Amino acid sequence: MGGGRLHGLHTGDNGDIWYTPVFGDGANSGTWTAVPGNFTNLPVSVAQMGPSSNNLYLVYRGLGNDLRVWGTWYDFSTNTWTKAENISGGSANNAPGVSMNNATNQLTVTAQGTDNQLWMTHQTLGASGWNSWLPKGAFTENTPHSAACANGNMVVSILNGNGNPEYAKFDGFGNQQSGWNVDTLLSTSSPVQLTANGNTLYSLMTFTVDGGNEHQGVWQQIYDCQ
Repeated sequence: MGGGRLHGLHTGDNGDIWYTPVFGDGANSGTWTAVPGNFTNLPVSVAQMGPSSNNLYLVYRGLGNDLRVWGTWYDFSTNTWTKAENISGGSANNAPGVSMNNATNQLTVTAQGTDNQLWMTHQTLGASGWNSWLPKGAFTENTPHSAACANGNMVVSILNGNGNPEYAKFDGFGNQQSGWNVDTLLSTSSPVQLTANGNTLYSLMTFTVDGGNEHQGVWQQIYDCQ
């Protein structure tokens, strides 16, 4: 967020979504606040709404049998969250992901649809609604994620049936620009997170070793947008 601060979010035991500010020096008040009226039993995803913005956009799947994909945004100026909306009527088998593309001024949401296919939608900041969900012809075993480079190019991650991460390049409007590149050296059952530093994309994932007794994290550069 702007001003060198972050927000940490997590899902509570009873389905509440909690958040707390973390400042540039790592200081934190220790006080967690529930996002009012929003509930899930899965991880949540959040994106900063523009460079230096203090506003956040949060997406999650509903609690229990509620498969709908919900979105709400945090207005820093009023310290309030808007009423949640079911994004373009979408449903998902797992938690959705959201990212901000500062080059195109758009939020992108990715989801594992109820058919296990990768689905995507986007919205320009300030628009009255989200575009329709579009299937991308690829199937995933867990949450797909996206991240945008400074030049507007995007990368999306999925997880194939063997647990191998796969990555493909998209333009800033969700049009696929490459085939899927499979990482056969790693396998995981967890979602593959993505983040960008300028025009360089990185992935972060956890995987199990030693017969399931230990979890390790892998952080690696996967794509150079230049």
